[in-house]
Amino acid sequence: MPAPAALDVVYTWVDMNWPGYLDECRRYHTQPAHLNPERYRDHYGLLRYSLRSLERYFPCVRNVYLLTARPQVPAWLRRDHPRLRLVHHDEVFEARHLPTFNSNTIESHLHLLPGLGDQFLYLNDDFLFGRDTGLADFYALDGRIKLMGHGSASRCRSGFTRRNGTCLALADSSTRRS
Repeated sequence: MPAPAALDVVYTWVDMNWPGYLDECRRYHTQPAHLNPERYRDHYGLLRYSLRSLERYFPCVRNVYLLTARPQVPAWLRRDHPRLRLVHHDEVFEARHLPTFNSNTIESHLHLLPGLGDQFLYLNDDFLFGRDTGLADFYALDGRIKLMGHGSASRCRSGFTRRNGTCLALADSSTRRS
């Protein structure tokens, strides 16, 4: 399968300071760790900078999806941008499963985003591109997905080889786990 000509990029985002959001969290959470404001706080507006870095350094974007809780939308966001797809949780979740504050649950529903490509990048709002990036950074020439892993300076995990200082494997049937 050849690599796609462009990739969709997906972000999940919520603003804990949105009126009523913290009260909604308190209605469903009883453990203090679940109400830790650091889980949702964004002192530096990192989503804005992540989007800027994406636009500057990764030109291979088909659409950018922002999945958030209704009615939240960053005030500065250009909602009319032709490649932006703003999607609220209630568009991909059954009503009986809402509200949800669990990032694992939210991430398990990304494939339900309307029009999302079969292959996409999922980025957190604190992920920044710092140099030119292209599809060759994610795909081998034959279209297989590059898997990058961690390893010591001299060794990589089984199934990975070191290339340019990174442990790298190509996704195919031999790298899948049952």
